[in-house]
Amino acid sequence: MISKRVPLFDPAAQPSSWNQRIGASDFAVHYSSFPDGFTGSPYCDVFASAAEAEAYAQNYVIDHPQVRCRVYDAHGLVGAPLFEVAGKSFKGESNLSQFRRWGGSVLFVVGSILFSIDVFQDYRLLWPSTIGSRLAIPGALLLVTEGLVVLTARHNAKKKAAAAA
Repeated sequence: MISKRVPLFDPAAQPSSWNQRIGASDFAVHYSSFPDGFTGSPYCDVFASAAEAEAYAQNYVIDHPQVRCRVYDAHGLVGAPLFEVAGKSFKGESNLSQFRRWGGSVLFVVGSILFSIDVFQDYRLLWPSTIGSRLAIPGALLLVTEGLVVLTARHNAKKKAAAAA
């Protein structure tokens, strides 16, 4: 059962952000889209427990197969969602996580190879280390960012499992 429906942003409310207007132990279901002809402010549905939110999200995508539902806690959109389920007809957007993994790996490996070439040439060429350092550093940052996102998601999942037990 839905505890309440909360607008995602309400400039008239204080505080105006949705996650600041729900309880610390509440869980919100966010929708990727709303039905055709929907007029009004985007909202999320708030539940008292993660299990209720997950069950509602799973049932919702069965009735609305073109939608993806994500469950967040009161911390809001920080990190990965606690739970995510997509309907069979959902057309997802680009996957930023996949870009961070592949793009970061390619940049880091190519940059490291170029830098290594210059090291083995006793820095006589200079251009490989210059280009390599410009590629390896952003690649490493993308990989570290992805690692932190994955670790945060695992930590939240363990926290959720411990709370459910």
